[in-house]
Amino acid sequence: MGNWISSWKKQGLVTKLINNSSFAKKIVQLRHSWSPQEYILFFQTLYELQKDGLALNSSLHFLTIILPQKANDIKEMAQIIHKGGLLATALDHLNFPKRYIGRLALAQKSSFLIPCLGQVSQEESYRQKTFKHLKQLLCYPLILLIIVSLIIFFVRWLLLPQLLNLITADIRQKHLLINILLFSLEELPLISGISLLFALITANLVFLYYRSLSTLSQLKWLHRLPIVGKLEEDYLSWQFTLELSSLLEQGISIKEALDQLLEPSVRPSIRSISHLLIQYSIKGIPISQSLQSLPFLRQDLALVIQKGDILSQRATKLRLLADKYFSDFTQKCKRLIMFVQPLLFSIVALLIMGIYLILLMPMLTMLDQAM
Repeated sequence: MGNWISSWKKQGLVTKLINNSSFAKKIVQLRHSWSPQEYILFFQTLYELQKDGLALNSSLHFLTIILPQKANDIKEMAQIIHKGGLLATALDHLNFPKRYIGRLALAQKSSFLIPCLGQVSQEESYRQKTFKHLKQLLCYPLILLIIVSLIIFFVRWLLLPQLLNLITADIRQKHLLINILLFSLEELPLISGISLLFALITANLVFLYYRSLSTLSQLKWLHRLPIVGKLEEDYLSWQFTLELSSLLEQGISIKEALDQLLEPSVRPSIRSISHLLIQYSIKGIPISQSLQSLPFLRQDLALVIQKGDILSQRATKLRLLADKYFSDFTQKCKRLIMFVQPLLFSIVALLIMGIYLILLMPMLTMLDQAM
């Protein structure tokens, strides 16, 4: 066995197996996982140091002091950059958020890295604050739901045998509600198992169908979903407008910006949209008209593109528009959570009422027998 492993190492088979193993990739991702606060501190510090004229390698060396718990990761970044790699390549190696990799790569190639780092640090800070607030809105009802579910399982396994001894078959036939509650508790493992199996099978079928579609087909399919479609429209418009505005701020035309958005480092959805717009442009269709034909993007984006402003003004308008799209996205998420909260509270209330009825069953049984 030892000879086989040594021969595999010589042939590079072990490295290939690790690279092709999804489990190994997950281990690497866990090893390089950063918290949102560490992302923000990294981008903010790097921006300040670069703005003051410090070399990139020197900035990364200082960051090992600011973030000592991530010193090994930052040293890996420095090694990649020392070998001629881009900062975006080093960040991608460490599984930084994909939403920033493409922008940073294009910005560094265009000598626009420092302003882009400032934008990324501000956006990440605002984004984390917003999503933290959304999580807090949804956290409380979910915790209640989990606690009540645990109480129901406790009643099923510990109290149900005693309840069945106190309640006769005649009482179960007379009281339909008691019969339903007892049946639900008796068959709780079966009901839970079937529900979980059905949910897993449905989710896997949907996921396999979704993965079989092309990127543009995935975007169109998501847009047809009642609630998800509106959220996708705002989120995708925000991402595309943000990428486009950051490139236009460098003084290039929209067509040149779309060409740069075809880079492999750019997210697949943005890359596919850019490719489609370029294809329409080759056919002589204006970009503003092409944007209006895409259902998964906001229609007011085409109005801003259609205006004949100079590039700097158009870039500013697109950035403001991107901020509006993100604000609309978060507001819709808040409204959705505020709509879901009463439903969750109603489910929790029904479960609590069921538990009370179950616990009161012996008393109701004795009253029924006394009468």
